[in-house]
Amino acid sequence: MKSRMALRMTFARKAMLALAGIAAVAAPIIVGIMNAPSIQAQSQPPEAGPVVLEAPVKPPPGPRMVAQQSVAPRAPAEPTPAPEPRKLEFEVASVKPVDPGVACCPPQVDSARFTYTATLHDLIGQAYRAFFPCPTKADSGDCAFPGAPAWIYKDRFAIEAKLPEGLPAYSQRQFVGGRAPQLNQMLQALLEDRFKLKVHWEARTIPIYALTVGKKGQKLTPTAEPAEQRPNAMNGSKRLPNGNNLSTLNAVDSSMQDFANSLGEGMDRPVLDRTGLKGNFDFKVEWESEPDAPSNSGPGMIGRFMHAGPAMFSAIEEQLGLKLESTKGPVQVLVIDHVEPPSPN
Repeated sequence: MKSRMALRMTFARKAMLALAGIAAVAAPIIVGIMNAPSIQAQSQPPEAGPVVLEAPVKPPPGPRMVAQQSVAPRAPAEPTPAPEPRKLEFEVASVKPVDPGVACCPPQVDSARFTYTATLHDLIGQAYRAFFPCPTKADSGDCAFPGAPAWIYKDRFAIEAKLPEGLPAYSQRQFVGGRAPQLNQMLQALLEDRFKLKVHWEARTIPIYALTVGKKGQKLTPTAEPAEQRPNAMNGSKRLPNGNNLSTLNAVDSSMQDFANSLGEGMDRPVLDRTGLKGNFDFKVEWESEPDAPSNSGPGMIGRFMHAGPAMFSAIEEQLGLKLESTKGPVQVLVIDHVEPPSPN
């Protein structure tokens, strides 16, 4: 009985195991058959199209390390110096020595010609305005130029020149008064060319008279209209019945600088204008002096003519409200470095 049950169970178990094995083998096959179209569609390669080659993407640039080389700063280029402006010149000029006995002739100026007969000393003084103020004087009363040879004070020369066109119509008064700058430049150029003149200016502190306004104020009359002809600043001096000298100084259309220059021409030291007064004035001053009174006059004819002494100092203060004070001050001095007798025309 037991043998039959074991046999049956063994047979049944085997049958069940056989069915299970078949199912295990058949199931994947059936599933594969059902999914075959889908898998086949997915496994086909895509249709061929244009081939695009893409450049490899570079990483964003990072901070660049640049090697810096130390370079010395370049010095700025030196500017080219501008040429000095050329002085005006006469169109044509002649310079001739004259007999020492011939009197000097005052300068003559018109619209076309310039003539002047004088010593080289006077020509230099007018050309460079070196007499105003005059720092030192020779025994003759002439304004002395340091470095000048003796012959410039005595040898006379006649200058005749043709003026270039377009020049202002200067008058003799303007030239003598220092109001013809272009004419002065042409005379300077002539002296430098014919006389080989070389000069320079330098400041020297020397004794001077300072023209100032007095404590009670100035008493001058402003010029109403410019004068066509300005009379000489020093009108004259005459002997009085009592033996004294009466000196008169009459000024018309005169600036304080003009007045200081006129005083300095006849005094023993330069006169500098320190009044601070602007404009031109008309005035007259007179003084009486004894022949043997102390004098501050300079050497030469003008100094002897002025009788510059205490009486003149007092008259200037009382009549004009101005004052002359003795002091020291810087004065520009013209120094002659080189000069020669003139070259032939």
